[in-house]
Amino acid sequence: MPSTTIRCERSMPAPAEVAYEVATDPAQLHRWVPVLGLPEGEEPALQVDRANLRASWGHGSGYAGHLQVEDADAGTSVVRLDLEFAGGAPDSAEELVGQALDLLAGEVETRVDDAS
Repeated sequence: MPSTTIRCERSMPAPAEVAYEVATDPAQLHRWVPVLGLPEGEEPALQVDRANLRASWGHGSGYAGHLQVEDADAGTSVVRLDLEFAGGAPDSAEELVGQALDLLAGEVETRVDDAS
């Protein structure tokens, strides 16, 4: 069965560098990264490319995530999240991606609020 990629984008209330730092903070990953098929308490390994504001994660169950952050207007940014599923995506995949970005936006907003 071929793989399936689900993509979603969302505006973030902070510049790209801030959104990226929140997204790739190991202490924050469990709050927003969708974890599918991993044993309880285990998180996927995160690979970061800070120079290009990209990150990837995945594990042997055929699930992987890819994140790209870009600057937008007036101190905001856009985060694009792709989730790849080998053998087809679960029925809830699109909802899962949207929820993950909503959770990330909440974490970014909290970071911005705490900094001001």
